[in-house]
Amino acid sequence: MSVFWSYWIAGLTSIFLVFLAVLFYICFRRGMIFTGVEQGEALKHVYDQDLYELDQPLPRWWSYLFILMFGIGLIYLAFYPGVVAWGNHLGWASTRDHAVYLDSEIESVSYDQYHKERAYAEETYAQVLAPYATRPYPELMRDPQAQQVGARLFQQNCVQCHGTDAQGRKGYPNLTDKSWIYGGSFARIEESIRNGRRGLMPARGGLPLSDEDVEILVQYIRSLSDLPHDAEGANQGHQVYMKGCFACHGMQGQGNIYIGAPNLVDRAWLYGGDETSLRQTLLKGRQGVMPLWQDKLDPIKIRLLTAYVAGLSQLKDEDTSD
Repeated sequence: MSVFWSYWIAGLTSIFLVFLAVLFYICFRRGMIFTGVEQGEALKHVYDQDLYELDQPLPRWWSYLFILMFGIGLIYLAFYPGVVAWGNHLGWASTRDHAVYLDSEIESVSYDQYHKERAYAEETYAQVLAPYATRPYPELMRDPQAQQVGARLFQQNCVQCHGTDAQGRKGYPNLTDKSWIYGGSFARIEESIRNGRRGLMPARGGLPLSDEDVEILVQYIRSLSDLPHDAEGANQGHQVYMKGCFACHGMQGQGNIYIGAPNLVDRAWLYGGDETSLRQTLLKGRQGVMPLWQDKLDPIKIRLLTAYVAGLSQLKDEDTSD
């Protein structure tokens, strides 16, 4: 607030206080100064020839309440900046610099409190989680307590995308089947959680495909997973597929876990396997992001979460490679 407006408000506040003081005086000392008659006597207002208006004092309760409110107002002005230009006993001000100072103080207190509580929690739980740091994944999968911790981590961090039942939804992978876009070994699952993933399917596969090419390619893709399709269109679509789609999805359409190219033969469709969804995928492309968690979860928590996710798809001890 500028200096001008500070004094403007100070002036208006002072005038209003003087006005209230004068009004207070009038209420208690009206007398002949303002009415021309003594208090309690009839005024010169007559109605219907016999109805007189008397100059009666205000009720005592109203007068005392008025005094009380006036006193409270003065006390408030002494402690808070009602008269901004002249300061106040609390040192509070509505200037920008002071507001920034208060915000920084509040933020600093909140920041310190948060980090103290977080440090305490991490220290406490570190002792509980430490035994899991070196245990093999198969043991963690068979340990009920480890699975319970993993389930809680999943509920806190993963259900927003993959759902409470971990079966995902359109655009978010199902974690309960064995169709892993980036691989389902313990190492690959841990890598996905720790570093995140970023998938990209370019529009029209990044190829000069016509709308007709897209239509017959849809039929070929559906034929790979034995879904109803047009046989003639599928045969023609194979030729379109070999123009470049095989580079990511493989000659047989089985995908590539190292670049995140989905398997096209297992009927596990991330964006839908019906003709409309496939057509949309080919024409517009798809983009997917799995955020990295190494900045939010420590290595032991990532390990427990990996064991839990692996257990969702009944990964066996021997399933250690893709």
